[in-house]
Amino acid sequence: MKLMRYAAVLILLIFSGCDQKTPEPSLPVRGEQEIYRVEITQSRFNRKIWKLRAMSIRENGDTIVFYRFKVSFFGPDEKLSSVLRADSGRLYKKTEDMEAYGNVKIFFLRDSTQVYTSHIIYESRKRLIKGDREVKILTPDGEILGKGFVTDPEMKHIKIYGKVRGHGG
Repeated sequence: MKLMRYAAVLILLIFSGCDQKTPEPSLPVRGEQEIYRVEITQSRFNRKIWKLRAMSIRENGDTIVFYRFKVSFFGPDEKLSSVLRADSGRLYKKTEDMEAYGNVKIFFLRDSTQVYTSHIIYESRKRLIKGDREVKILTPDGEILGKGFVTDPEMKHIKIYGKVRGHGG
């Protein structure tokens, strides 16, 4: 069922994402496709969980790879809670987990906290954003540096794992 949903989204995107000024990409060999200026929304029980916008995506088996993208996360009340931007990423169709690589920036609307790192994983079922690399967190009260973190998309809870240091502003 999930595979059919993704296939339907890709077909819809092929027909709706084309621009008159941009030539359609040629169909790649072995079932791979690349689609430009894409928007994908994940919802559960008619409740929006996240919305992804990417400059391009490519399906590769059970993985969707995207480039220059933004993910908007929505809280239980369906209000925007955080925005993640990165150079590239992956969405795993079976688990609906995501990974983001390169210049990862997360902006939390709750208190304008910003998180900077090079790689994160979003665990869909647990609704957790986590990373194991160097992280820089800018809050209205100061700066925190560390290695590795985990938080929810609303940033109600955050844990920094190692080499924690910082200062108030």
